Amino acid sequence: MRTPLVFLIIGIFCFSIFIISRIPTIAQTETITVPDDYPTIQAAINAASSRGTIYVRNGTYYENLVVNKSVSLIGEAESSTIIDGNFTGNVVKVTSSKVSISEFTITYSAGYPTSDQNTNGIFLDNISDCNITENNIENNEEGILLSHCFNDSICRNNITANSGAGILLDSSSNNNICRNNIANNWGGICIGGSFNNNIVGNNIVENYGWKVGGVVLEFFSSNNIVSGNDIANNTNGICLTGDVFHRLDWTSSNNKIYHNNLLNNTNQALCGPAANIWDNGYPSGGNHWSDYVGADSYRGPYQNATGSDGIGDTPHVINGNNIDNYPLMKPYVRVHDVAVLSVTASRAWVYQGFLLNINVTTSNLGDFTESFNVTVYADATMIEEFPILSLAPNIVKTTTVSWNTASAQLYHNYTLSAVASLVPHEFNVTNNFLIDGIITVRLLGDVNHDGKVDGRDITIAARAFGTKLGDPKWNAEADINGDGRVDGRDITMIARNFGK
Repeated sequence: MRTPLVFLIIGIFCFSIFIISRIPTIAQTETITVPDDYPTIQAAINAASSRGTIYVRNGTYYENLVVNKSVSLIGEAESSTIIDGNFTGNVVKVTSSKVSISEFTITYSAGYPTSDQNTNGIFLDNISDCNITENNIENNEEGILLSHCFNDSICRNNITANSGAGILLDSSSNNNICRNNIANNWGGICIGGSFNNNIVGNNIVENYGWKVGGVVLEFFSSNNIVSGNDIANNTNGICLTGDVFHRLDWTSSNNKIYHNNLLNNTNQALCGPAANIWDNGYPSGGNHWSDYVGADSYRGPYQNATGSDGIGDTPHVINGNNIDNYPLMKPYVRVHDVAVLSVTASRAWVYQGFLLNINVTTSNLGDFTESFNVTVYADATMIEEFPILSLAPNIVKTTTVSWNTASAQLYHNYTLSAVASLVPHEFNVTNNFLIDGIITVRLLGDVNHDGKVDGRDITIAARAFGTKLGDPKWNAEADINGDGRVDGRDITMIARNFGK
């Protein structure tokens, strides 16, 4: 009698071993050190596994790198860990997504008239989710080129003395270009045929190209945000003509440009006929123009109420379709400001013991990339705390949390709220907290929410039986388990609590 049982146990054991063998192992990240483990950076890249880290000690490395896998390249110190392209091709070409490069000096690419895609300090080629931070990028043709890229971050780099653009975006979208120092290049930030990029908090000075300037948006670029930048002593401050030859039939439109300081540029702004937005409304304001000569004797959205408000009484007109309606009298000072915008539940009630999904929308309203925590409450009961990491300026993020209502009080109306932790030097603390929504906890099966489960509830569910979301007789109250249809499962749940 024991033999079948023994075989059964052995069979279960073998099956378990088979299942375990089919579970993929989690790859361990590795760190390779150059030159300790490999003499060159390229050899280390070739040997590294995906998501590995390559740490490069101080020194000058005469290489033209191709980064074709998702790795992190980290130099020992940006001023003394040097990748020198020796005037040949791109210094670093990235062909894989999810690459990070930081703490290097990247210099001496090939120069003009070599092809644009072979003359860059860093060339990101048709990839996404890369981070280029805290590097010196100097003495190349283009400093950084993004071609057909999206969701990349180019932040806190020192980009100087390049004979082309400091940063060039070609047909690229949803990238963050923030807090870079871009100086003494032919052009500052040049954006061509690109959309929905954030150009925020950069210092763009003394870029000297006679047909370009500090920030250039050309070839029908649209829906980009240019905000919180210091743009000073360039040939052109902001240029929105069609191309470097200022073709008016290729001009860019619907870009939002505000809170920039335009100081002593030869031409503060050049625009074609297409319309762009040059302020953030009242009282947030527009840009500071060093050549603005208007007064500040009035205040209000129409600048007709007595008293100054730091905004010029008359608009700054670039042309008929490009007007800063609220020019700032003083230079804009960049701020830190995160906010909770909304706290909304999937529905206004929940059966006790069920999960309720709650969407929490936060935003970075300031000028710096921020990380912070958000805590969600039902009354004073904490539902969940979660982190928001590296949220770029002007970005909105929605996070879904689930509230387990097993211990919630029946027929109590809970108030939903969320709190964003303060970031250092928070500018506006009042928008870190938001109350937004009332949730009622019901007894399971109480379809008509009269405080009991009886025949009335069965009748309501029966009338909607067999329907699904969108049907004429659909009744969300009868969808007890929230699966988008009323069926036997819902009737069974009502029956379990019948008479309570």
